[in-house]
Amino acid sequence: MSACSPISAATRRANRICRIGFEDPLTGLPNRRRLHDLLASRLRHLRAGEGLDLALIDIDGFKAINDGLGVDSGDRLLARFGQRLAAQVAGGIVGRLGGDEFMVIRTTTFDDHEKWVAGLRQHLSEPFEIDDNTLRLGLTIGSCRAPEDGKEAGVLFQRLESALYSAKRHGRNHDRRFRPSLEVEGDRQLAIINELRQALAQNEQLEVYYQTQHRLDDGELIGMEALLRWHHPQEGMIPPGDFIPLAERHGLMPALGAWVIDQAVAQLANWRDQGLTVVPVWVNISALQLIQGDLESRLISTLSQYRVAPSYLGLELTESVLLDERAGDISPRLEALRREGLQIAIDDFGTGYSSMAYLKRLPIDKLKLDREFIRALPHDHADAAITSAVLAMAQGLNLDVIAGGGDRSPAQFPDGAWLPPRPGLPLCPPAARQRRGPALETGQYDLRLSRAGASQSPADRGA
Repeated sequence: MSACSPISAATRRANRICRIGFEDPLTGLPNRRRLHDLLASRLRHLRAGEGLDLALIDIDGFKAINDGLGVDSGDRLLARFGQRLAAQVAGGIVGRLGGDEFMVIRTTTFDDHEKWVAGLRQHLSEPFEIDDNTLRLGLTIGSCRAPEDGKEAGVLFQRLESALYSAKRHGRNHDRRFRPSLEVEGDRQLAIINELRQALAQNEQLEVYYQTQHRLDDGELIGMEALLRWHHPQEGMIPPGDFIPLAERHGLMPALGAWVIDQAVAQLANWRDQGLTVVPVWVNISALQLIQGDLESRLISTLSQYRVAPSYLGLELTESVLLDERAGDISPRLEALRREGLQIAIDDFGTGYSSMAYLKRLPIDKLKLDREFIRALPHDHADAAITSAVLAMAQGLNLDVIAGGGDRSPAQFPDGAWLPPRPGLPLCPPAARQRRGPALETGQYDLRLSRAGASQSPADRGA
């Protein structure tokens, strides 16, 4: 018996290692590698008249659940979600690809793909009870069918992910089936991303525009937002909405973000050296810049290189970035940046989760109210009420507020009933986009908007 024990122990270890390689440790479901093998096997064994229905399911807002209830509760939710999904597709295959993404495979002789996806959504939308909390989940689903949409496991995985990405582009809680046009779009998108890489490498075609920010009551210039623009040699100006999501998807945002930061800080130094009054410039930060982990060192190094004070650089993060679970707990990192002197703002406030919890927890200086709440002011009473509530909350939290009002004049904004309750709170509409650089020499940008009495000279402030 004792002679057999080492062999038995080795066998158990081998089996355990094998399970680790093919099994998700949290749910016990097949992982991505195992799912690929299982899908390939099902494809090989399809009989005449049979097909495979496949769905890739993403839980909307899972990080908010993790932050609100804790990681342990989030893990329990994932485990129960997997159990419910497996029970729904008995005889099928259910796996977890990672994070909050699950995959389902069903062998069928029925041509009821859309009905099947709708049934999955309905079943999984029933409430989950986690630690005395009732949770109803939003789901984004990408789906496809074999052999119509592909006959190889690798191809079907790619097409599932294309369908899921397309569904996400149309907002949360959507589903989208793969269609050939998505592949055509994918070819075009690949061309765009390759051309964008080339533009970045050659330091051509890309340019930073500066959108001015003014105080509402007196029009004083108080800041600018750095906006990336791409002048394509053949297609002209490519809208940011066409290339920024692609850059995020293909991992190019850290390089683009670093380029914008370098350009903005260099421009600040240039204005300072010209003896111009300098105001803070705000740059947008992507989730990938936070995930990579070297954002802080890059920022401090760039500011030091150009001898620009950190207080002249502001970082704008959207609510989706703050809630991206891949970045982990960003509160200590934001606090460290604030200690260095940088300012932090939440962009497009009100369009995402608008969680009061993170407003209390995160070290932020400013809220940027989404223009959707400003567009109909002062005539829309609901928008006026929402804006008033945000301003009152911001005052209590000692946060500044800026509103994306486009080209509107102060007279078009509501009266004192919802104006900032404390003097100097910069609720302000950005002016029309103006290039503050070479355009300075032609007088296209009026620096007289900046009052000498409202700020020190650049030399005194050490921009």
